[in-house]
Amino acid sequence: MRPNKLAVTLDDQSLTYSQLLTRVQQLALRLINDKGVQPGDIVCQCVDRSIEMIVGIMGIMMSGAVYAPLSPSDPLDRLDSLIRQVDAKLVLVNQMSRSYLSRLNVPIVDISEIV
Repeated sequence: MRPNKLAVTLDDQSLTYSQLLTRVQQLALRLINDKGVQPGDIVCQCVDRSIEMIVGIMGIMMSGAVYAPLSPSDPLDRLDSLIRQVDAKLVLVNQMSRSYLSRLNVPIVDISEIV
């Protein structure tokens, strides 16, 4: 693998393999060490299509947790129902979805503050 080669590009954002790995590891360690995520825990992610979404998916999987996607365009009551049905440990959000999901009584982590 070439660490300085582009791994992912979306719109005007891009990350090399090295940058992607660093961000994924940062997120995985934060989920495990700071949020108590254990292998097999379900972690939801509610973000728009972005580089953060890719990092979130990979970070959740690297932590050993199970990735459960949520659509930020869904109504709040549907999101609440889905989060409870899967018994999510927490929900990863970004700046766009944070205020929307903060109305729910679920632990949220803003991925943009980590990576």
